[in-house]
Amino acid sequence: MTRKALILLAVALAASTFGCGGSDNNENNNFITITEFQFQPSQTTVPVGTTVQWLNAGNATHSVVSGTLNATRFPTTTQVDVFPDQFSMLNLNLDLGDQVIFTNQGPVQAQVRVQDQNNSVIFLSAVLNPTQQAIWRTTKVGRFSITNALSPGSIIATTVTGFPDANGLFDSGVITPGGKFQFTFNIPGTFTYFCGVHFEEQGTITVQ
Repeated sequence: MTRKALILLAVALAASTFGCGGSDNNENNNFITITEFQFQPSQTTVPVGTTVQWLNAGNATHSVVSGTLNATRFPTTTQVDVFPDQFSMLNLNLDLGDQVIFTNQGPVQAQVRVQDQNNSVIFLSAVLNPTQQAIWRTTKVGRFSITNALSPGSIIATTVTGFPDANGLFDSGVITPGGKFQFTFNIPGTFTYFCGVHFEEQGTITVQ
């Protein structure tokens, strides 16, 4: 092989190595969207050194604040009657830690089902005979729908909010629709965060 060919081969190898390095850097990022009043995904695991970027893909303003959403210190109890085709209310606004008592006031059996925004069932009561009750204690923030699993024609739209406790690690400020925020996690650990505008949005970053 000629000297000129060797030089060209060396240049080609160097360019190839540089290109791979750039690809690794791009992969060392993680993207979370804010839409439908939730972080998607809400739980993320990344390696140390990852830059996580949040994108506001919704129509409302949001923010990303490091810290937790805590339960209320003064939980309340709400009474809801269940009838064959309806509930005694259409909307519920609850604090984290509150509880709801459902009473079957109809002549037939009922079963209370609570689902999150991803349609995952987070609470399902036993089948309730007339006058029997079921208790749902809120253990997570978010927006939920409550239906009678045996007659799912009516829905209670429910929002459970927490009490913010920021820890100062990061705070995006207001993120308008289409806006972005990013933060680089350089130490291992578990980091919770929430939306400083809507206290029903929370997520977790696990850094390994």
